[in-house]
Formats: sequence, structure tokens, C-alpha cells
Amino acid sequence: MKRLLTFTILLGFLFSYPFVAYSDNTNRDFTSYILEWREKSESAQDNLLQAERYLKSGQKFNACIQQRKASRLGIEAFSSLLKAKELEGNEDDIANIQKSLKQWKRLEAC
Repeated sequence: MKRLLTFTILLGFLFSYPFVAYSDNTNRDFTSYILEWREKSESAQDNLLQAERYLKSGQKFNACIQQRKASRLGIEAFSSLLKAKELEGNEDDIANIQKSLKQWKRLEAC
């Protein structure tokens, strides 16, 4: 339950993160990665909220299924964000994103 809330809060903070791109080709790739990240992270957040609802109503099996869906979407989302940040070359952001990826992978084991 704490993990669900932690990831929900984490996603909220990351949605407000500013992004800057540089060249046209890089910008196109960067933009597509960011769009994919936003789309999948929103879906992951929705799945986490649904898992939390299931958990509160005592449906642990359904909660686990939703949590695993959220985990897969979160992994895909943060992989896209990682690719976008690699294009920028910001090492600090890359390290933080890799930590988030590890957390999403751990969330799959419910």
C-alpha cells in the first residue's frame, strides 16, 4: 500500500518536470520519447489508483493484477524518459531515472 502511494506521488512530481531539446532530429526523437513517457506514465498512474481501490475493497488478486500492469507501463514510460534524457546528456537526471526504473521493477512483484 505504501509503495502504491509512493509511486503515485512520484509520478505527480515527474509530470511537472521541465524538458528542453536542442537540434531538429534530436528534438523529434526527444519529443516522441517524452510523449510516450507522459502517455504511459499516466496509464501507469491510473492502474495504480485502480489497484489501490481493489486493495481497499479486499480484492488482493485484482489489486496485484493492476499493480503488475502499472509496473509494466511504468517501466516502459521511464525507459522512454531515460532515452530522452540520454539525448540531453544530463547525467544527474539519468541516475534518478534509473532509480525510478528499479522501483517500478520491484513493484511488479506483489
